[in-house]
Amino acid sequence: MGLLTNPAKILIEHFPKCKFRLTTNVEIKYSSVNIKLEGYFTEDFENRPYCDPLHDYYRNSDHDISLCWNTEKLILLGGLKAKMLALEYASSSCIWIEKEGGVIARPHPNGEKFEAIAEALYPIMSEHF
Repeated sequence: MGLLTNPAKILIEHFPKCKFRLTTNVEIKYSSVNIKLEGYFTEDFENRPYCDPLHDYYRNSDHDISLCWNTEKLILLGGLKAKMLALEYASSSCIWIEKEGGVIARPHPNGEKFEAIAEALYPIMSEHF
């Protein structure tokens, strides 16, 4: 499985009620890489007005997630419970940071999911970048 399909599939494993689409916003600058994944609602709608599950009608920007890789550190940025949070993940540690920049405890209920996603993505990012 390639780099471009892995992130979305890993996210779906932990957030099964969402779909994720890797955007073309992959930025590579010096030693950092930024990848944005857009969130969408799944097909749980009873009356679906559009057959394309990635149609703008199903867009859910509250579930957008950005991956930032820089010098052996992976940062996941995303909205959890209407708050923008960041998880800094390295092979030996992880730190949660709130929007204002302060370090916080693992947020409930999705903090464990984000940490599992980071743990799964870290070796992929390390291998490719």
